[in-house]
Amino acid sequence: MKIAAADIGARLSQPQRVQNCPAVENLDRLAGWNFLRLRQPRSGPQEVRAFTLIQFMVAFAVGSVVLSAVAYMSWFATRSFVAIGNYTDLDAKSRNTLDVMGRELRQATSVVSFQTNGNKFLVLTNADIGSRLSLKYDSDARILSFSCTNPQLDAELSECDHWHFSLYQRTPLVTASNIIFYPATNVSGFLDPSLCKVINMSWQCSRTSCGIRSRRSATGLPLDRAFGAQPCW
Repeated sequence: MKIAAADIGARLSQPQRVQNCPAVENLDRLAGWNFLRLRQPRSGPQEVRAFTLIQFMVAFAVGSVVLSAVAYMSWFATRSFVAIGNYTDLDAKSRNTLDVMGRELRQATSVVSFQTNGNKFLVLTNADIGSRLSLKYDSDARILSFSCTNPQLDAELSECDHWHFSLYQRTPLVTASNIIFYPATNVSGFLDPSLCKVINMSWQCSRTSCGIRSRRSATGLPLDRAFGAQPCW
């Protein structure tokens, strides 16, 4: 076989690459040769790593503690906000009822009739302007209602657990530490509306939300500011 001198010279002028030879590869790197190697996938089963049982139990315990703390804080915050809202709403309703009733009751001149047990009621009159004032309490519906004929006024206090009032005479017993009013009773020991000059009134409202029972108490008419301001003082 004859090879031309030109082919021999061309082959000798081109460097030959020897595959899978460390020495030649090092020389090629030094000379600036870059070889593209394709990584062959492994034919055997590949190694897969995961959590061990102990690691999983620790992670589960830590996550449960964190989630429990977040849930408890959310539940406590919700209960607190609900309780604050209930207190605010009950207080606003009590104040509104107190303002409406107190303004008219302080102008009353006498007590007409009353009942202190069962479905309680209290009826007063203002003879100066011909007005009739009525307070009724429905223990089943937990509603305290107030009505006035002149001027025409109506007020209603819902969620009222109890309503209590006491009738007293005009002359108080003043001691060193307290002021005591005598009940408006006659010689037979029964309450007499004609002797009543002072009324002490109180009620309590409550509401249950999210397992919390919010209560708000109010005193309708203090002893020293009773109805009938003109005939009383």
